[in-house]
Amino acid sequence: MTNLTQIGSDLHLPAGWEHVTVWISACLTMLISLFHILSHLRQYNKPSEQRLIVRIAAVIPIYALTSAVAFSAPSYSLVQAAIRDMAEAMVIYSFLTLLYSYLGGEGQICNALNGTPISGSWMTWTCCLTGLPFSGQILRFSKQCALQFCIIRPVVSTLEVLMYKFGAYPLEAPYQLHAAPLFVTLVYNVSISFALFGLALFYICTKKLLEPHNPVMKFVSVKGIILVSYWQNLLIAILGQNGAIDTPGSLQGILIAIECVPAAILVLRAFPISPYSKEAVDSSPLDSMSGKDFKQIFVSVQDTVNPKDIFQDVVHNFSSRYRGYAQYHNVQVNEPLAENDSRLMDSDEELQVLPN
Repeated sequence: MTNLTQIGSDLHLPAGWEHVTVWISACLTMLISLFHILSHLRQYNKPSEQRLIVRIAAVIPIYALTSAVAFSAPSYSLVQAAIRDMAEAMVIYSFLTLLYSYLGGEGQICNALNGTPISGSWMTWTCCLTGLPFSGQILRFSKQCALQFCIIRPVVSTLEVLMYKFGAYPLEAPYQLHAAPLFVTLVYNVSISFALFGLALFYICTKKLLEPHNPVMKFVSVKGIILVSYWQNLLIAILGQNGAIDTPGSLQGILIAIECVPAAILVLRAFPISPYSKEAVDSSPLDSMSGKDFKQIFVSVQDTVNPKDIFQDVVHNFSSRYRGYAQYHNVQVNEPLAENDSRLMDSDEELQVLPN
């Protein structure tokens, strides 16, 4: 069996190298992501897009920190994994919604692409859809694929923690037909596969419309992180089940922590502040911070963590009234939020933003 101690010995690394590596990686990730997030929160000039960018950027330090904590305290690894999995569900939804926002919303996308033949590809699992005319049903399906993961992943993660507390979910135990880990893994794999398929379907349908927004780097930064984590975790779990790895959880934790550093840099480059900035983009977000800037950041954080838009999206995308929602709910907010902003309005009303 292979473990981290043996790897360190083979590479002549000092004792405790794994703990130093995982925490340095987590701290670097948090610093890079904090710089990126503060840049957007300070110049929060288009909330409909920037709230989603902040949510996407926040997932990377969550990955890094939960991996570092789980590595140092293995008894809490399942709780940390549940937090990480919920963040993963959030990033898929936020990214797809951001792409919708770039293109003006569901109604604008349908008007631009209605009837256009789909060019499927085996690389995106959509080859069977080649030639099928684009319609509102396809657009709705892609959103539902992402939203179902936002529902299923938190529920499954919560059940994992509860089953573990009651002794029905053994950690790093071999998969058995009548054991909970096997069924949880199957549900998770099916759910995330549908979510990634929804992202791929939306991309192949709208890639020409998305060209001005540099979609390739954005898809690589988001989908790449999810896919690398997904396949890496699956491979390590299989190796652990077969006895090739002594401590799969620890190996998984240190790999994720290390990978989060380049991931944070990639997300920063893919979602820059420049399109939303009214100031010089080469200055630090902490330079010349005034009381007004701190108030703006506080209000921006409130808007970012408010989950009302997610709940509304879930309700409307699975509702029979979706047609009206898609036609009229194409709100583009182009002004910064004020301290006394009312957050989000009802689904078919515009978000009113008060001036600073």
